[in-house]
Amino acid sequence: MNPVTIAIIAAVAAAVVFGVVGFVLGEVHRKKVAESAIGSATEEATRIVNQAVQTAENKKREAILEAKDEIHSLRSEAEKENRERRAEVQRQERRIIQKEESLDKKTVRGRVFAVALPCKGHCLERIVPAVYYEL
Repeated sequence: MNPVTIAIIAAVAAAVVFGVVGFVLGEVHRKKVAESAIGSATEEATRIVNQAVQTAENKKREAILEAKDEIHSLRSEAEKENRERRAEVQRQERRIIQKEESLDKKTVRGRVFAVALPCKGHCLERIVPAVYYEL
């Protein structure tokens, strides 16, 4: 065989070997790049999910705090209304007690007056009703 033919065959064989090796290396590189892209997409998805979970937890905390504030304000308002009602009931009770005491005093005065005038006889019947009407 001729040295030129051997060189050509060697060159072709080397080209085929380098072509196969290049193809295999290219496929390995493409696979690594794809896996890297998938890995970074997975990491991004995980980051987005974690961020969404954190945002949801923050909104939940805010909603709970707002609900607690609302409960506190409603409770304070109810307690205030309760105090006002108690004060009004106490005022009415005092007014009723004063009226009862006033009626008791007037009744006692009328009876004492009526008892003090028994000696007058027939005038007593006119005086006693007048006392009760004036009270």
